[in-house]
Amino acid sequence: MVQTLKKYIISTNKKSGATNKLCYCRVCYNKLGEDHPNLKTIADKTDRILKHFKNCQNFQDLYSQQEKDEVFNSKEESHLGKRKNKKKFHLHLLQVTISCGFPLSWVNNPEVIELFKFLNPQIKLPDRKTLSTEILSDVVKDFDAMMLEKLALDRIGITFSFDGWTNVHEQELMGSILMSSEEQPYSLATKFEPSTSLTRRRPTDPLTISRNVYNIVMNNSFWELLTKLKQILIPYCRILNILQGDKARLYEILHGFAYFYQF
Repeated sequence: MVQTLKKYIISTNKKSGATNKLCYCRVCYNKLGEDHPNLKTIADKTDRILKHFKNCQNFQDLYSQQEKDEVFNSKEESHLGKRKNKKKFHLHLLQVTISCGFPLSWVNNPEVIELFKFLNPQIKLPDRKTLSTEILSDVVKDFDAMMLEKLALDRIGITFSFDGWTNVHEQELMGSILMSSEEQPYSLATKFEPSTSLTRRRPTDPLTISRNVYNIVMNNSFWELLTKLKQILIPYCRILNILQGDKARLYEILHGFAYFYQF
């Protein structure tokens, strides 16, 4: 039963069956009295209590519309709170798994399940598949949304860096990282591309480059654009060399920032 409904009912020691407790509507109890034949007991469950309140004229007459709205919305708020707590519990499970280096199958371990039952019999652990698919996917989506929101509000600016490498299996990997102005790193992705070569290169093999790279390098427009890029970057490099020096003068710094600001 939802806790907010307790003030609207009167609990009893009566039971319906082996487990279901019974209660009275407080308004009906106060108006009719305990021994009145029209006083009905209600199963102490949220659905049954709300159904009675909805059809009870005594309840409808006594409480204001605002109070009645709070009562009838309490079920939805309770379900929403349970969903939030369940989501937070799953997040903690995933954080423990990653932080402690546990295999995903640890949640299926009988000893772990027994421990959580001892702590709270109502807790139901997700299985390995759910933890690695649904829960992990939801956490990643929430983290991505939070990351994009923070980066969009970063007024100073962000830094994007990436690096590529080839592992021992000739697999090409590329990682990218966004850094906020508060030096908070956000790892975006690690891209995997299988090597196009069917066999590993031996030390005695002649050095070669792919046809795509050859076509780019031998294209005159590539070198023209590279030269233009060099001319654009030269002023920035000179200004940065001045700014990073320990003997930079104030007017040099001001002129440097003025040059950057005009773009």
